[in-house]
Amino acid sequence: MASKTRGSTYAAPYLDDYGETDPHLGRGNPLHLCPERYRKLNQLWQQHCILEEIARSLEVVSVVFAFEWQML
Repeated sequence: MASKTRGSTYAAPYLDDYGETDPHLGRGNPLHLCPERYRKLNQLWQQHCILEEIARSLEVVSVVFAFEWQML
């Protein structure tokens, strides 16, 4: 997330036993921290590369979402 009006989705660091995220928590499967995804997200944070990652993802996806990112 960059601000209230700009941002990008990113793969969640939590997965269920089947290796899938449960974005709406509808299935009720317990989620566990994926060490590999967490390591990548932590590395982006420590190297101050989150904005670059958002910019790269926005170049690939040209869909504009009209909602507030903090509500995700």
